Amino acid sequence: MKSLTALLTLCIVAGAAFASAFQNGSFESPGGAPNVRYLGCSDGLVTGWINDAVPACAPSTVYPGATVDGIQYYVQGNEVDGITSAADGTSYVSFGANGTTGGTLQQTFDTFAGEIVQVNYLVSLDGNTPNQPQSMTVQAFDGVSLLGAEADNVFTNVFWENGPTLIFTATSASTTLVFTDTTGAHLGDEVNWGLDGVTVSSATPEPSTVSLFFLGSVALVALRRRKSRNWPAT
Repeated sequence: MKSLTALLTLCIVAGAAFASAFQNGSFESPGGAPNVRYLGCSDGLVTGWINDAVPACAPSTVYPGATVDGIQYYVQGNEVDGITSAADGTSYVSFGANGTTGGTLQQTFDTFAGEIVQVNYLVSLDGNTPNQPQSMTVQAFDGVSLLGAEADNVFTNVFWENGPTLIFTATSASTTLVFTDTTGAHLGDEVNWGLDGVTVSSATPEPSTVSLFFLGSVALVALRRRKSRNWPAT
C-alpha cells in the first residue's frame, strides 16, 4: 500500500514538471556589473524576453543600436532614471526613455487549453517626476487573438507597487504576454516607468496531472477492495 502511494505521488509530481516555467520575471539574467543598456530591435539580451517584437521595430537615429521606443535594461548601481533600486533582485526594465512611447516587451511561454493564468507584476514611476501620470497595458495573446488585457493602467506616485492583475484563460499550448508603454509623452526625465517582479501562476491543474491523479485513485480503490476480499474472517 505504501509503495503504491509513493508511486502515485511521484507520478503526479512528474506530470506537473513537464510544463515549462515562465522565466526571468525579475530580469536578473543576464545581470552583471552595474550598467544601463538600450534594447535594440528584437533584442534577446534579457533572457526569455523580446523587445519591440510587437509592433515592428524602428531604429533610433539618436542612439545607435536602440529603438525609438526607448526600452532600457538596468542593473542596479545606475539611477539616472530616478528609480533608486530594483524591486526584486538587482535588475529591472524601464520604458519611455528620451521622449518615446509605445515600447513593448514580450515573452511566449507554455500553457494548455482551458488553463486559467494569473499575471502579477510591479511598476514604479520615475522618482524625479512622481506626480506625472504614466500609463501602460499588459495583454495576453494566443497567436493573433487577444485573450485578456488590463488596458490603460494610469498611475502616479508609485514606487514598486503591484500593477492591476491580469487573469485570462489560455486556449493553446503557448501564450504571449506583452507589456506596452502607453504614456503619451516623455515627462521630464530619462524614463517614464519601470517594470520588475513579473510572476505567472496557474489556477488550473494540467490535464496530464489530473489523469495521473485519477488513474492513481482508481488503483488505490482497486487495491483496497482486493485487500478487503482477502482479509481473513474472524
